[in-house]
Amino acid sequence: MKKISLLLLVLVLGSLNLQAQGKRVLVAEPNHSTIGFAIPIANLSKVTGKFTDYDLKIAWDENNPTQSTLEANIKVASINTGIPGRDKHLQSKMFFDAENNPNITFKSSKIEQKPGSRNEFIAYGAFTMRGVTKSVVIPFKYTGKSGKNTLGFSIRWSVNRQVYGVGSEFKHTTMKEFLGNNVEIQIDFWTKKPRKKK
Repeated sequence: MKKISLLLLVLVLGSLNLQAQGKRVLVAEPNHSTIGFAIPIANLSKVTGKFTDYDLKIAWDENNPTQSTLEANIKVASINTGIPGRDKHLQSKMFFDAENNPNITFKSSKIEQKPGSRNEFIAYGAFTMRGVTKSVVIPFKYTGKSGKNTLGFSIRWSVNRQVYGVGSEFKHTTMKEFLGNNVEIQIDFWTKKPRKKK
């Protein structure tokens, strides 16, 4: 009986401790969030696009943000550049190979606060695209909040598509350096508390 009582006490105290820390799991609210990208074209222009189907989740500790975690799962088939034919081409084996690699994912292993800043952070973790996983460093900013669970975040990052084999074999018919290698990633999102499963 004493062991059971002690166990219950530990569980209760642990729960209270998590609440005191203010750590809670929040998900991106899609109506007010965007996962976008831009790629240079022949050093003359840029093509922009976005992904419309994704799960973006952050376990945010307001009192100690470095104890937070960030996760993303993006559906490649949801790519949208405004031109259906181009979107289909990007989903093909030449680029993302969506049939065999349907998801782009990131999971943080550590978060650090940027020196000299109160609201800028660095997320370290594993990024997977087209079946290739690399350790990456992603900067992000906490942009503020409205109420308890509506928190804003912004990410500005770039990724070398060649490292992940995206479009490595693509050759333009007339321009040698048609596609730029570094793709700009632009993510802005605000969060909401996930609904409880029934």
